[in-house]
Amino acid sequence: MKTIADHMVDVLTERGIKVIGWGDFGLLDECASRCTHTTLMKSYVDSRHQRILNALGRSDKFEKYYIKGPTAMGGYRLLRQFKLIFKEPKPDGGVEEFRSRRESMDSFSNNIKKGLKVSQKTMQKQITI
Repeated sequence: MKTIADHMVDVLTERGIKVIGWGDFGLLDECASRCTHTTLMKSYVDSRHQRILNALGRSDKFEKYYIKGPTAMGGYRLLRQFKLIFKEPKPDGGVEEFRSRRESMDSFSNNIKKGLKVSQKTMQKQITI
């Protein structure tokens, strides 16, 4: 039986989307309609979306981060976003996770701090990732 996170991975890959968060009503509802083994579609919309996002937070297939979003009163609040973690097949049949942009930039800046020479082409490639 597929989990909620597995259904969300299917929805996102079918549409070519990498990030999901609060307010993506169409995607969250499509995921809920695919989860026939749960009572998600019988729940109120807000609690249904909250349950799906909580399931994504527990999954190892998504990376959670926060963005600042506006409120009705003119302030800001933090909103959860989830980025799909892509995996690349290795030639030996294993799986290796793609490095995130943050990890790539961290390794790049660490090389610069260590005083390693970095070619202009490599520097341009790292900046555009």
